[in-house]
Amino acid sequence: MLAGIRDHVLMHHLAIADPDEVAAAVQTITRHGATGEAWTVQAGRPPAPVTFPAVDLSGAG
Repeated sequence: MLAGIRDHVLMHHLAIADPDEVAAAVQTITRHGATGEAWTVQAGRPPAPVTFPAVDLSGAG
């Protein structure tokens, strides 16, 4: 998937997660995640849930 741009990505010092790292993150998310959540998966970091801001739709304020 990254074959055409891999060198360019690495030249700009961006990390690329290897397939084993992504698979381990998916396992963590399926064990600890809940329906409706979004998680980040970044090379070299543990997967983490995304915190969305609260949105007031009541029209007040």
